[in-house]
Amino acid sequence: IRDRYMAGNNKAAKNKKNKKNNKKRKNILTTFILLISITALCLVIGIYYRDNHKQKEDDNTVVLNVDSTLETLSVDPERIKSAILEHTTRAAENYEYPNSFSLDIPFVSQYPELPTGCEITSLTEVLNYLGYGIDKETLARNYLDMRDTVTQGCFVEYFWGSPWKTTGSGCFAPAIANAANSFLKSQNSSYSAYIMSYSPVEDLFTELSLGHPVIVWTSYNYNDPDVKYNDVTLDDGTVFTWPRNEHCAALSGYDIDRGVVTLADPTYGIVERSMEEFVTYYQKYYYQAVVVR
Repeated sequence: IRDRYMAGNNKAAKNKKNKKNNKKRKNILTTFILLISITALCLVIGIYYRDNHKQKEDDNTVVLNVDSTLETLSVDPERIKSAILEHTTRAAENYEYPNSFSLDIPFVSQYPELPTGCEITSLTEVLNYLGYGIDKETLARNYLDMRDTVTQGCFVEYFWGSPWKTTGSGCFAPAIANAANSFLKSQNSSYSAYIMSYSPVEDLFTELSLGHPVIVWTSYNYNDPDVKYNDVTLDDGTVFTWPRNEHCAALSGYDIDRGVVTLADPTYGIVERSMEEFVTYYQKYYYQAVVVR
């Protein structure tokens, strides 16, 4: 009986000890989990603070994404995009462009010879910057597709009218990219022109900061915030909506801190424009741009 009593006491003591050890281990585990949770929470808070603080430091980063093509529905963006497929580029992924940058793109006046030839003159500026001593009239005469008829591809694939005449109209990015590539091919050049239409403005700045000159479509009259459009009926009965005061220039610089861009403008010379206005016109003139790289 005594042995059974002593065994019972020992078993009870052992169970009590095991319960105490289990409770101790449970407390240690709970404390460990709590410490991990607190550490993870601190890490999340730290990352949030760091990113939020960095965002405040980088508040000058332009957030000007082209997130729709609503402004160009009347012109059938698919027609423009279909002409873009062969030569399209996106800016380098994950590249952080500096807050300001500029290229010494020279000013070439479109006047008096090419009163409506801002597009081909802008290309002349870029090619001269790259070291090609090409004349704007030679470039227009030999490499720019020009027609007097308003067929499919008018404005997009070719210049309607003549840049030598005040009655000339204009063209968009594909026609200038084609002219550029025809010239560059004739020179056995390593450069090529790429269409960047419908790209975010950040991509234009990225290409420029990588040393690649950009041609961009904008307004001839920055004093008129309202862009009006003319409906041009093509020979097949379809309508192309052409924006008035359409203009073209070489983007030669930007300064985010000051909120300006610099244009080598074939009409006005080397000029600074408000970045906000520049972006507004970039959108209203169908997000047209060409880069040579």
